[in-house]
Amino acid sequence: MKLFSTLVMMRLVLGTAIVVGMSTESNAIIWRLGTMPETEARAEMQNVGKLRYTPLCVLGGTCIALGGKWVLTSRHGTQAWSASMLSVQFPALSYQVYWPKSVMLSPTSDLALLELDSDVEGAGSIRWTREDAVGKAVWLGGFGVSGPIPQQRVAGVFYSGYNTVDRERGGKWSLKLQPTTDPAKPNVSVALMDSGSPLFLKTERGWRLTGIASSVSSTDATKSRDRSNYARLGDAADWLIEHTEMQPD
Repeated sequence: MKLFSTLVMMRLVLGTAIVVGMSTESNAIIWRLGTMPETEARAEMQNVGKLRYTPLCVLGGTCIALGGKWVLTSRHGTQAWSASMLSVQFPALSYQVYWPKSVMLSPTSDLALLELDSDVEGAGSIRWTREDAVGKAVWLGGFGVSGPIPQQRVAGVFYSGYNTVDRERGGKWSLKLQPTTDPAKPNVSVALMDSGSPLFLKTERGWRLTGIASSVSSTDATKSRDRSNYARLGDAADWLIEHTEMQPD
């Protein structure tokens, strides 16, 4: 049992505690300084959840309930773990913890589907799109680890906010923190542990899921060049439709 616990802890350290080696002046959240991100999940953001690694329930990332028994997250946050070592929770909906019975990894994108053992109660059906997102407004949010490293809330805290996809980069939607002095035009990016969080595209039909957080370039909130990248759902459309039978809107 001691050996098992040691191995689990080593795995958690290697997989999640990537703040090691940073200066204590660094900041693990890179929401744009001077902005006020939304802290209350509403509309589609109510489906955003926490991905945890068991048996210690350590925060491993973010996810989104698509409706029914399906949850979408990042491949890199799940591929080293069996379904029995994962759990998800959706705080805006309930305190209930859900357990995946299977994990399906996209062969082409940084995406993973979790098939739960029961439907997520209260979760609305998320609509997704294959539309080009470059130059368009997006809404993002997740349960990243926030605050200066010595005072981080390691259980994750919810934030959401807005930005614009400025380019396609390496097959992913990419956006950056833009310096701005206009309080009417704040922009945000994701934080550590926001991998797997959703990117919604503003369309004439409403907000549509277009990507899943895959990487960030830095964890220093003072650097305006910070960039985050999202795996595009359109690149894995056939895989997504095959498993969930959810067609793009």
